[in-house]
Amino acid sequence: IQVQMEDAPVGYNIGEGRFRTSPGARSGYDIVVGSDKYRSIAALFQLDGQPLALASGTLTYLADGSTSVVFTNRTGRTAISNLSPGRYRLDFYGMDISYQFTVKESSGVYENIGTIELRPE
Repeated sequence: IQVQMEDAPVGYNIGEGRFRTSPGARSGYDIVVGSDKYRSIAALFQLDGQPLALASGTLTYLADGSTSVVFTNRTGRTAISNLSPGRYRLDFYGMDISYQFTVKESSGVYENIGTIELRPE
């Protein structure tokens, strides 16, 4: 089964786009097409006024505890994609630093949340 979507919002995630099935007699499949994980953010992280360069950490979706790895480049910038609406916490490895943010239902496909000055907890 191949899935296509006309007039979808820019960046909308339809998932795999192609599904293979082999249902037996009197059976079927439940296929979920699409997801609300299509939002992305960009940010510049700083610590003591300096870019948080080449740092990595764990991003936790607080609604269900799922995690992913996030990292910054040499200038402290990061881009995080596949976000659903809800609260998130970013914990940087080897540092007592975290940052929480909310992705709203009304958030656009891409948002630059600007410069974030981090403070040790």
